[in-house]
Amino acid sequence: LPGSSAAQEVVVRRAVEYVDKMAAEAGDDPVLLNDLADAYRHIADITGAFRMARGASSPRRALENGLKALALRRRLLALNPGDAKARTNLEDSVWATGGRYATLGDFQRAGELYQEHLRMCEQALQRADTAEERYHLGTSLTSNGSMERELGHYDAALRYHRRGLEVREALLKADPASNRARRARGGDLPRIYRL
Repeated sequence: LPGSSAAQEVVVRRAVEYVDKMAAEAGDDPVLLNDLADAYRHIADITGAFRMARGASSPRRALENGLKALALRRRLLALNPGDAKARTNLEDSVWATGGRYATLGDFQRAGELYQEHLRMCEQALQRADTAEERYHLGTSLTSNGSMERELGHYDAALRYHRRGLEVREALLKADPASNRARRARGGDLPRIYRL
């Protein structure tokens, strides 16, 4: 529609201004901080929908808002270190922010965040060895392998992808009827063959 990009830009700009203002006044209220982190994530998702800048949308704007969400997630976990939901939300935010850096071609920073994500996944698995935590671990290993490949570290990439495949094969072995496990395992094989 004619003019829709301009309208979207105004809506996004006002949303960011509003959330920024609320964040500055939030104090340590965990409910409000969580809502604000969610809002920044949604704004990041909306503005990062395209790889090229387009009106209010751009990977750079998505990263800016994703970093705000990440900072709030870190703050929330610091306020309540025993909160499992805060830890999971931080884990997700670290992974998403790594992806936003990768979209911009900053593979070094993306790799650092993916390494942090991997450590978080391994710790989560030690706390509770569940299928869901194993899926997270497999995703993290694959993300790390992809970053190592982008950085030209092919041996390291192969090691990560093989570990991810092992995790996913174990998930499939534990539940052969799982479509999710079959899809996850199927995605690993082409990555390994490309190396």
